[in-house]
Amino acid sequence: MLKRLVRGGIPAAHRAAAWAELLLATELQQSSDTSYAELSRAWPASDSRTTAAQQAVERQIDLDVGRTFPTHRLFSTPEGAA
Repeated sequence: MLKRLVRGGIPAAHRAAAWAELLLATELQQSSDTSYAELSRAWPASDSRTTAAQQAVERQIDLDVGRTFPTHRLFSTPEGAA
């Protein structure tokens, strides 16, 4: 039943809350010793000391954005894609 409803579409106003609930994000956050802020500080996007693994992840994200959202208006310019 839930799968059918989700496939039917989640209104934009409720998507963030629905995804967080479906992915058990709150429970994962509470069970983790690391906060989002700590993760953000640990891996700054513009740090020149990025590792090969970080560069590979960023390269994969760049590829996936183009494939996943080929016509999305926010990703149609180089500035938007960045």
